[in-house]
Amino acid sequence: MGHLERLGIKDIRENPATWEMLRKAVLYTDVRMYEDYEWIKKHGVLNKKNIGYIQAQYLYGRSYYLDIPVSDQHLITGKDRHRSIG
Repeated sequence: MGHLERLGIKDIRENPATWEMLRKAVLYTDVRMYEDYEWIKKHGVLNKKNIGYIQAQYLYGRSYYLDIPVSDQHLITGKDRHRSIG
């Protein structure tokens, strides 16, 4: 959807129902990525390569919707990452 919007093919923001669906989908993926991060922290594998295909696709897709903020409870800051590693 984001790619189509950037290409000018479809403006999903014009339709309120479509925009709300997409906004909820983005927030859902934020939660899933946060859960992945919490699993990695719990199992002590933060010092290994943890970005795979799914995480890369999430980052790519999320880059289209930077105007939708990540909720504070699912936001991982640099400070949080360093504290959990060290």
